Amino acid sequence: MIEWFASQHHLALNRSHRLFSFGSTLIELHSVNVAIPRTYMNESGMAVTALRDYCHFTPDQLVVIHDDLDLPVGQLRFKKGGRDGGHKGVRSVIGAMETDRFWRLKLGIGHATSPADDVSYVLEKVPAAEWRRLTEMVELAAQSMVCFAVQGSETAMNRYNQRPAE
Repeated sequence: MIEWFASQHHLALNRSHRLFSFGSTLIELHSVNVAIPRTYMNESGMAVTALRDYCHFTPDQLVVIHDDLDLPVGQLRFKKGGRDGGHKGVRSVIGAMETDRFWRLKLGIGHATSPADDVSYVLEKVPAAEWRRLTEMVELAAQSMVCFAVQGSETAMNRYNQRPAE
């Protein structure tokens, strides 16, 4: 999703740190910083705190974008705060930041046919039948982040926290 967003806004993630790649851009006169962790997902909190120390942002200014098994494929949801929902990357960020009061943009990927298969489901190649829906979701997620940055969290939630058309 970050790569798509960066390409759409001519944003080079050309600042490097050992824990993240980073870039900045202006969108409608709003400064937007974008980063991709270089850590394993389960250790992404280390990258986020290093980025916080580098950019000097508060938890309110952070949006962590992650997959969510509990949302249907294609559904987006902005949420501030709360527990990790079993997502080890979010758990790592909460632990490292010592707060859960940051924004998340959850990207719905649905469940495996059996909850016991969720780990392999998340790691396996996307089936061709789902590829189009996931691509559309990534494009919509990039649009939602522009809305969030320019028009604010409330507008973004009202516009994008809806079930996708089947």
